[in-house]
Amino acid sequence: STTTTSAAFSSRVVRLNIGGYHYQSARETLLRFPNTFFSVLLESGSLPTTLDRDGCIFVDRDGQYFPPVLTFLRTDELCIPD
Repeated sequence: STTTTSAAFSSRVVRLNIGGYHYQSARETLLRFPNTFFSVLLESGSLPTTLDRDGCIFVDRDGQYFPPVLTFLRTDELCIPD
């Protein structure tokens, strides 16, 4: 793992590695709501961040639970699967 580079944060498409699960999202989707984890991560640079060996932003959380979060950011609807 390496520390972040500006390219990882400036691209229109953000590649994420969340607990070993890989996701891609539009930067604007992740920044949709101010003062959230992703807005702080991508805009302020105040969170310590690591890139994985493929250049994805690594987030040390359970990746299997991330799809409802991403869907909410995209659609403004929260759908939790059974």
